[in-house]
Amino acid sequence: MIAVGRLCVKLAGRDAGHTCVVVDVLDEILHPEYAPHETIEFQLQLSKMDLGAGIEKVKQRIIEARKGVSDLSYDIVEIIAEADTVSVFYKFQAKHIGLYLGIPGTGKYFTSTGFNLFKFKDNKIFRIALIQDHYKILRDIGRAVLDTNEETQIQMYLDALKKLRITR
Repeated sequence: MIAVGRLCVKLAGRDAGHTCVVVDVLDEILHPEYAPHETIEFQLQLSKMDLGAGIEKVKQRIIEARKGVSDLSYDIVEIIAEADTVSVFYKFQAKHIGLYLGIPGTGKYFTSTGFNLFKFKDNKIFRIALIQDHYKILRDIGRAVLDTNEETQIQMYLDALKKLRITR
């Protein structure tokens, strides 16, 4: 569980100088057999990022995602730990300056929330399930495609999720 503590300390700090604050600890905290959970795979599909497993692929994905934002900061709201599982609820904010979620930079700031569920094996992070409010980000940067007052748009959104095997 120390791994999540170290990660949270890194996340709670500002991403000064537009460098990645997390990559330098991944070798120490990720299990060698780490592979992304399907929630992360869905988000990577949205971002058109490489879905490969392994610590080096994780580093590459983080670095690529961070190129699309500046002024990134996290606030850890709550951490709950039990047995080999730790959950972290957080708020984050950033400025959208480059490709992020598959969308070119808009120069707009966004805020959102996220939830990570960390599973451990041999005292290292083995799996991470990640959920972030991407609709809030898209709304903040002016690229939301769903108007919740339109039933046809909602159905189109659900159909798209089915094609990605996110819903049944």
